[in-house]
Amino acid sequence: MFSGLLRCADCGGNLNFHFNQGNHDIKYFNCANYNSRRQCVSTHYVRVDFLEQVVLGEIRRLTQFASRYENDFVKAAIGQSQQNIEAEREAMRRVLKDLQKRDAELDNLLVRIYEDNAIWKITDERFSKMSTKYEAEQAEKIDGVHVQKLKIHYNCVGSIKIPNVLPLPQPEVLIQTRKGVALSYSQSQQVVNL
Repeated sequence: MFSGLLRCADCGGNLNFHFNQGNHDIKYFNCANYNSRRQCVSTHYVRVDFLEQVVLGEIRRLTQFASRYENDFVKAAIGQSQQNIEAEREAMRRVLKDLQKRDAELDNLLVRIYEDNAIWKITDERFSKMSTKYEAEQAEKIDGVHVQKLKIHYNCVGSIKIPNVLPLPQPEVLIQTRKGVALSYSQSQQVVNL
């Protein structure tokens, strides 16, 4: 259902459909640029069953917003001017460029400390601390939890931000994927927690 529609938040590349080789019931999307050419900083892995539940919940919420608060919906839909969209794209391009630059710097730093460790310029303990710090910075984690942003663009409308102050049901999605790992969705922050 989502094939050809999903884009990577970092590089803008397609998210390609896959299924787990060991369990064909587990279907997912991940960034094509990360998988094949390593040009992207993250896999941006998202399970299909999770994505279906999140999108369905958001569609229900949007339809309730449109039917209960028609004037606010029209303002929100019209308010998405091309200038705002282009300004957002440009801001995201700058953020992506900065993140890619920092990622390249971190790769260079990791190579340098590895080389310094190999010729005994730094101790093994120092190497371990520094490499752990740099690798942690590259991992996109918040409080030990992987966080991915999910933004839904509707046909002919684009992305609509529904005010959180309105009394609309919040989609709650929680999927236990394996022991100790769960996927959850928080609409108010519009992020996917892994």
